[in-house]
Amino acid sequence: MGEFADGLEISRAAASELVARLTEKDVVRRETVPPTGARVRAPRGAAERFAGQVHDGWRRQIDAVFARYPGIDPDTLVAFLGDLIDHLKGRDTT
Repeated sequence: MGEFADGLEISRAAASELVARLTEKDVVRRETVPPTGARVRAPRGAAERFAGQVHDGWRRQIDAVFARYPGIDPDTLVAFLGDLIDHLKGRDTT
């Protein structure tokens, strides 16, 4: 919930309330991720379809750009950029 709140730049209480409302409206569902038992909320219904369409569109765009640079591994670059963003935001990723 902390990452969600930080990403939206809202308080954790506001994020919790938002997620509770979205869960009540069946826009998201709660899942438990073993072995840590972390709770995750994933989109449902129209929100899930929309998220899938957005993801697929982004993936096609990313694949098209990476096709121009065959020597670069996409997964490594994505991991690097995620770490870079965390570092620039002052989060320790080690």
